[in-house]
Amino acid sequence: MKNTKLNLVALITMSLSTNAIASKLIELPKGTISTIALSKAVGDDAIVNTNTAIQSQKMVHAAELATSSLADKKTILKEAVAAIFPVITPSMSPRKNQPYTLFDKPIQGLNYPIAVIGNDQLSINWLKRHREQLIAKHAVVMLVEVESDQEYKNILAIANGLRVIPVSGQSLSDNINANYYPVLITSTGMGQ
Repeated sequence: MKNTKLNLVALITMSLSTNAIASKLIELPKGTISTIALSKAVGDDAIVNTNTAIQSQKMVHAAELATSSLADKKTILKEAVAAIFPVITPSMSPRKNQPYTLFDKPIQGLNYPIAVIGNDQLSINWLKRHREQLIAKHAVVMLVEVESDQEYKNILAIANGLRVIPVSGQSLSDNINANYYPVLITSTGMGQ
């Protein structure tokens, strides 16, 4: 196990491709290296790119399995779900008491609000408190930090009546400086 970690660090420091790093990470047992430690070692952008490559490799594996005559539907579904998780967004973190901030110009094409949450207690409490209002506004919920399918199912149960999409919030962070959650984003601004 220790040699695997050293080999991974060697790959990162030699600046090999994201796919080479991802292929080594995917071989490690879950929990071998924390996302936070890896993010500090390679930077937020590299960890997001690596996570995307890992998810892509998992999806390719699921697709290969789906076309195999040896695969059953249950195995295919399990592999497809495994390709989604974990969802990470190193550039965003839970924060409370964030004021509503207006954008310099409205976001074109954003017809419904987006609620951004993680799988942390602050986000869960915020979702419970605002669920009815979010349903009334036809909000879509982006779940930007979630480790597993089971955690996602727990959030779905709380969000009953809302569409919840497990997806990285990196593009929100990059494009509108959304670096915290929970947050409600409308076409005119964002805040809690």
